[in-house]
Amino acid sequence: MIHYGLEDVADLILEACLHNQVYDQQIESFRDHWLLSMFKDSASYPKIRAAILKALKTEPIGYDLYQLFLLARTMAVDEGDEEARQIFEETIFRIASVPNNYYSWLGVEDWLELAGVDGMLQLARIYGQRLLTNPDDLVNEYLLDYEEYPDFRGILNKLDFGLF
Repeated sequence: MIHYGLEDVADLILEACLHNQVYDQQIESFRDHWLLSMFKDSASYPKIRAAILKALKTEPIGYDLYQLFLLARTMAVDEGDEEARQIFEETIFRIASVPNNYYSWLGVEDWLELAGVDGMLQLARIYGQRLLTNPDDLVNEYLLDYEEYPDFRGILNKLDFGLF
């Protein structure tokens, strides 16, 4: 593609961005950087970017959603794309607000990388409200044990959310 362009395969790249093609999530890495590298400097970038962000807003499930989160994070960090960051934030909070949502863990680690302690506190408030409404609700535990920020648990305790 570097030598011949993207035009003939742009639809295939878009499909690979919107629908995760990884066979085994436990042994294969995600492909956000690799996919982005194929189209970020092309004339197809605006079209593919818009399709990714639109798809993220519709909240697909499973690993398609996770790949969209990864692509949005990569666009936000590597390309300085503020709209990608904003849509990521809106989607992660919307998903976090749904009680007993099995998929609420998707994208949390990436959100924490983008937003740090402030992002952790925003999610803690959402999860805390869910637990106040239903103490048996299934909430994400990344906030307590996220390797990159071992002090998250201490920060939450210091703020006395009354959770631990």
